[in-house]
Amino acid sequence: AGATLTTEQAVSVDVTDSNEFAPVFSSGDTASLIENASTSTLIYQAVSTDADGSALNRAVVYSLAAGVGDAALFDIDGASGAVTLKAAPDYETHSSYSFTVVATNAGHGATRTAQRSVTVTSTDLNDNAPVFSSGGQGSVLENAATATAIYTAVTSDADGTLINRAVVYSLKANTGDVSLLGIDSQTGQVTLNSSANYESKNSYSFTVVATNAGSDVTKSTEQAVTVSVTNVNEAPTASSQTRTLLEDASLTLSLSDFGFQDVDGDSLSSVSFTALPSQGELRLNGSAITQVPSAVSAADITAGYLVYVPPSQVSGSDLASVSFLVIDNGGTANQGVNTSSTAASLTFNVTTVNDAPVRLGNLPALAPINGDSANSTAVSIGLGAVVYGPGGGADESAQTLTYSITQIPSFLTLWLSNGTTAVTTASTGLTLANLQGLKYKTVAGAHGTGVVAWTVTDSGSGTSPDVNMLSESLSVTVKALNQAPVNTLPNTPYSLDSGALVLTGLGVSDADSGAGVISTQLKVTHGTLDVASGTGVTISGAGTATVALSGTVVNVHNLLAGAGVTFNAGANHAASGAVLTMTTSDAGNTGVGG
Repeated sequence: AGATLTTEQAVSVDVTDSNEFAPVFSSGDTASLIENASTSTLIYQAVSTDADGSALNRAVVYSLAAGVGDAALFDIDGASGAVTLKAAPDYETHSSYSFTVVATNAGHGATRTAQRSVTVTSTDLNDNAPVFSSGGQGSVLENAATATAIYTAVTSDADGTLINRAVVYSLKANTGDVSLLGIDSQTGQVTLNSSANYESKNSYSFTVVATNAGSDVTKSTEQAVTVSVTNVNEAPTASSQTRTLLEDASLTLSLSDFGFQDVDGDSLSSVSFTALPSQGELRLNGSAITQVPSAVSAADITAGYLVYVPPSQVSGSDLASVSFLVIDNGGTANQGVNTSSTAASLTFNVTTVNDAPVRLGNLPALAPINGDSANSTAVSIGLGAVVYGPGGGADESAQTLTYSITQIPSFLTLWLSNGTTAVTTASTGLTLANLQGLKYKTVAGAHGTGVVAWTVTDSGSGTSPDVNMLSESLSVTVKALNQAPVNTLPNTPYSLDSGALVLTGLGVSDADSGAGVISTQLKVTHGTLDVASGTGVTISGAGTATVALSGTVVNVHNLLAGAGVTFNAGANHAASGAVLTMTTSDAGNTGVGG
């Protein structure tokens, strides 16, 4: 009564887990990869936890948030959370990637999600070799400074990082002209060890090597190069020269007088005179050059237009000189030089030359001399005013002169002024007074034209080129005496009773009338004379007692001797009573007198 009774019942209560917790990422938000990794390479491993108690509420599926970052380039394993690339990574295209991993838990009662934004950095590999953009050609001016770049290597590298793009330049050993060159390893500028000389080497060949020692491997590229040398005109040179000429002569200059030389093989274009001679003149085409600088073309020199003329009667070693520059035909393009840098000189030595004596004044003209006019008494030949002196300048003024007769015409003899001392071509020791007083005599019966010749010799040298003798002459004419014409008539008288008689045996001659005109007169004491016409004969008085014939001796003679004269006695006169007279005059032809 009144007791408490109890009963026990064991009860089991199941608690149904509710998905009340979202996944929590334990994997970080960064990752890395190496360029060119295979597509199977794990890029990122998503890891998450879930506080829910049941497996259902803890189970997670991974995915990439669509359209976020580079999600399109990746794959993710939904169960494991492993992220991989769909294509091998290229640093130069993508140096980093971003995407968002989504962890989804579709648990009991609710779906829970979590997200992790991830950045993946890429490690660049040296997978690209340098590429040359500079060509295989270059050029350099002759004589350019050794600091001048004859070629500059330029390259590019597709790698993304500096270490994999950095290039060091070098010249490939034992190729081309590498021993003559240097290169700046950083700038790629190639220079010459010595300035280029076109005449000895007109091009250079070499190979440039561009090397990139990258992060993982070394890459290199080669470029074969040829550099041409541009010829630049180099200054010509001139060497000083000395020329020798004779006193009072002129010297025509030639191209060789200027010592022209040119390493380029150019020709002499002109000579520029910078100083003129202190004695004498430099003449171009006959006119003195008076100003400096004064250029004379090589063509004018070749043509013989450039002449040095020393002062008259002046001589000496180093008498005068000119200074000059030479100019070549190479031009001045590319900073070329066509004019010699240093003036040279041309020195003139003038050798003393003995000059022949000179006549001071004119020789007289000797009038024709009548034959036999001075056979016994000597007459002055007319040299009384003739005077001679030494030639040349003051250096010859003390010379003495001697005189010699070298030619005497056969129709004269020569005598000293006393008229009794004969002078011949063998006479020696003649003085000026002897020459001035010289006289002549005519030779009997002789005549003609010739010269009296003599020499004047000074006491200086006569060995060539010296001249110590002057030759002189005086023209002399001695006229012949006129010889009388000779008439020819028959030795026996003509015989005629009456009527007409042809006169034969007539003629005329004259030894010295030549082509001169003579006059012949025929005269009879009664009757008349008829004359036939004759060649070259003028007839007057025909048919009268006196007939005149005029013509050359040959023509008159031919008429007379050819029976050209007829005597008419007439009816009232006996032939024996007529007298024929023949008279001829040569009018003084040829000789002296008439």
